[in-house]
Amino acid sequence: MAGKRPLGYRSTGVLDNTQLGLSALVRRVSETLAFRAQGPGRRVVDIGFFASVVEITDTLGLALCTDGVGSKVLVAEMLHRYDTIGIDCVAMNVNDAICVGAEPISFLDYIAIERATPEMLAQIAEGLYAGAELARVGIVGGEISQIPDIVKGHGPGAGLDLVGMCAGIVPLDRIILGERVAPGDVIVGVRSSGVHSNGLTLARKALFEAGGLRPDQEMPELGRTPPQNLEAEMAVLGAALLEEDALVAAAELLDAESFYKEAHRQIFSAMVALYKSSVAVDFVTLKDELQKRDWLVAVGGASYLTTLTSVVR
Repeated sequence: MAGKRPLGYRSTGVLDNTQLGLSALVRRVSETLAFRAQGPGRRVVDIGFFASVVEITDTLGLALCTDGVGSKVLVAEMLHRYDTIGIDCVAMNVNDAICVGAEPISFLDYIAIERATPEMLAQIAEGLYAGAELARVGIVGGEISQIPDIVKGHGPGAGLDLVGMCAGIVPLDRIILGERVAPGDVIVGVRSSGVHSNGLTLARKALFEAGGLRPDQEMPELGRTPPQNLEAEMAVLGAALLEEDALVAAAELLDAESFYKEAHRQIFSAMVALYKSSVAVDFVTLKDELQKRDWLVAVGGASYLTTLTSVVR
């Protein structure tokens, strides 16, 4: 490895926004806001957040966002398996809408393809359906574009790009932009089940090119049952990379009262378990216990958890 250039996003050809010259694009398209400066269609959330919001009524906003599966489709092409990337397409978008406090309600898909086959489209449709069911959104339309001169894939005729657009609703006085975040707040996160749809360009370079691994290679290190056939390839590297995006039902996530009740139930349950085991209850042991339970893991807000632990002392 000595003398070799470190593997990173830049070495894989992925540039940051300043290198792309994104500011010039944003500056020009932002000038279009003058076309809807007042009333329905007025932008109320600046560019730079995961989703934008425009005014619909004096009290209601429409959240809009778009995202795609990215180079994860190349892994799908390698395995000839397309039934999970539709879930990713939905998840990447509805999760962005949730970030600003919106409830996703509708979805559109766009498929750019080199050479369509009924089998491939059927698999993509299954994933889109599964994602929509989890997110509780309706897929109200979409577009398929056959552009073999532009889209090229991993193999002959296999080129594919999958993109979506999500619409959500949010009361204008309940938009979440992070301006209320303050020291002492609790930060929680959901344990990731894999790479999902972010960073696949770097992951593919690291695993397949630099690491010399194959997408159909069995990996006992993944801790999964070895495959008996392609459909059951639970321990295959490529299948692990195809692990679909985590997707939380928006209605449940946005129901703050239910969320906090469940959070307190989980935390107090963990505290009782520690107490019965004669383990000192503090921030570190409580965090470790929550990790073992595979639930939301507190990674910040020590003062908050310390207050909770003092209740049982």
